[in-house]
Amino acid sequence: MKFDKILIGILGISVFFRFFRLFDFQYWSVDEEIFAAVVRQIVVNHKLILTSPNVAIAVSLGSFFHLLSAPIFALGNMTASNILIAGSILGVLTALAVYKTGKELGGLFVGRVASFLYSASFLMAFSDRRWWPLSLDPLLAVLSIYAVAKIIKGKYLFSFLLAVCASFACHSDPSLSVIIVFTGLAAIAYKIP
Repeated sequence: MKFDKILIGILGISVFFRFFRLFDFQYWSVDEEIFAAVVRQIVVNHKLILTSPNVAIAVSLGSFFHLLSAPIFALGNMTASNILIAGSILGVLTALAVYKTGKELGGLFVGRVASFLYSASFLMAFSDRRWWPLSLDPLLAVLSIYAVAKIIKGKYLFSFLLAVCASFACHSDPSLSVIIVFTGLAAIAYKIP
């Protein structure tokens, strides 16, 4: 197996930016507090939560993200600084997904440059140090672009990945509905059956 040394270096940059002084550069907002209160019901009180409050749109959403977060909160012993490590790990995975998507769309150079820009972005690194319903947004957006690129090439099994990404519009962040719009436009433009 041939290793891409440049990619390993880029991921190293991503790890550095997301974990350097991790416990000094964290914050816990009201959004995380509300989210944690819902997940606490699952972890501590062992209640199955089927809806979750979304203050921004004043309605409840599904609970996929809360249910997926329960093991992270349990492993982190309900301690905020431990839980926020998951966001940094997710940021490194997103950098890898950006690389794969860039490589799929424009070749190796594009994949490396895009991944480097994401990995070395202070703003993204700071944002990745959180764990709340918007934490998955960058990863899901990139994976949906990757899935559509594969579907355009006739690999229709990637429709399942696209469906998972789009479903989080109803289960974590309504702004992810842009994935559904993007998918519809791609289907029309590329005449995807």
